[in-house]
This record gives sequence, C-alpha cells and structure tokens, in this order.
Amino acid sequence: MKKPVKDYYEKMKIEQINIDIAAFLKETGLHAGSVGNFNLYKLLYAYFGSQKRREEINKFVNDF
Repeated sequence: MKKPVKDYYEKMKIEQINIDIAAFLKETGLHAGSVGNFNLYKLLYAYFGSQKRREEINKFVNDF
C-alpha cells in the first residue's frame, strides 16, 4: 500500500512551527502561545500536520 504524499505544510517540522509561532507572538505583542483553554501550538500543529484538518479549520473559520 502506497503512503500518502505529504504536502509542503505536512513536511514542516515541529521546530519550524515553534520558531514561526515565536515570531508571530513577538510581532503581535502577545505574551504567550496558550491562554486558558486556547493553545496556539496545538492549533497550528493540527493545522499544518494534516490537509484534512486544514480544510476543516478553514471551513469553520469561513462559516464563522
């Protein structure tokens, strides 16, 4: 059975996502990547880790 081909985002390493989150937080003046029940790290790991999840998250955001 053939393995599915990973797209550009699915190939990103956790370390690169962490660097990007840190840059985002610095640029926006936010002080943490997780607050209360919201965890930016988990959101972005899910978003970049799966094409299906990206589609689901994008649909949710567009419907909101």
